Amino acid sequence: MEAAMVATIRQALAIVLSAISMTVSASQECLVMSNGSEISIAHYREGVLQIDTALLKESKVLNPVWPSYSEFMDSLVFEARENGRNGIYKANATTSFQSSELLMFGRYPALSPDGDKIAYFDEHNNLSIKDVRFGTDTLIGEPYNTLSVWKRPLWLSNNELIYIAKNEEVFLFNRSEDSHSKLISEKLFPVASSDGVVLFIDHDARTLFEYKADGLSVVFKNRFLSIGSGFVMLGDGFLYSRQTWPEVLRLSEDKTTFYFARDSSSEKELVSNLTLFGGSLLPCALGSK
Repeated sequence: MEAAMVATIRQALAIVLSAISMTVSASQECLVMSNGSEISIAHYREGVLQIDTALLKESKVLNPVWPSYSEFMDSLVFEARENGRNGIYKANATTSFQSSELLMFGRYPALSPDGDKIAYFDEHNNLSIKDVRFGTDTLIGEPYNTLSVWKRPLWLSNNELIYIAKNEEVFLFNRSEDSHSKLISEKLFPVASSDGVVLFIDHDARTLFEYKADGLSVVFKNRFLSIGSGFVMLGDGFLYSRQTWPEVLRLSEDKTTFYFARDSSSEKELVSNLTLFGGSLLPCALGSK
């Protein structure tokens, strides 16, 4: 009788501990992020962003930016410079993301949600899609006269790519149908997307918009403080960088990173003097290596 009761108590305790473990795990998000000079693993939990492990310590590349994790390749994909040329690189999880390998020369990579396609600009300013699975390239249109960080492509789904046309209007390329259609007429720049929601910034980098199937709406607007181009979708909100008044008053180009909760339209300051140059979620099992 007592043995059965002890066994029951142990079983109940195991269930409780398992539930607690799941709750703790679920409340923590792991990610990779760039500050413009290095890529690091970070952890976000209960309003606190903890930057932990610096990556690419065995790599010779400089200024790695726009990192994304591909489960298909089990690698990080990012842009960096080496010997004066910009390229798209990958760093394998098997090396704990410490070494890198050149995939192709180019700029502004955008990884598809399924991780096997990379949209990027090649060295001739052509917007292309590299199919990693088959090694093929698909040109999206004519080469651009000039490039900027605000013209980075952005995946809406595994087959739909948002891009800025040469006339600076926002278009959608459907890869499976090989078709192009205008998404919105406003001249805005895509910065992040998740679950059918796309964030856009205006030309002055002062107003953030949210695009859904039912249209475009303003998330927030700053009359004087500029917004950075690096965003990371996280939980029901996102990480982003913007100027603060102390930074403006001392004429600093630094920005401060915040977490913005979309459901409450509120933000919390996380790290001062940290400008995001892209990032993405990372499986916590890899983030703990």
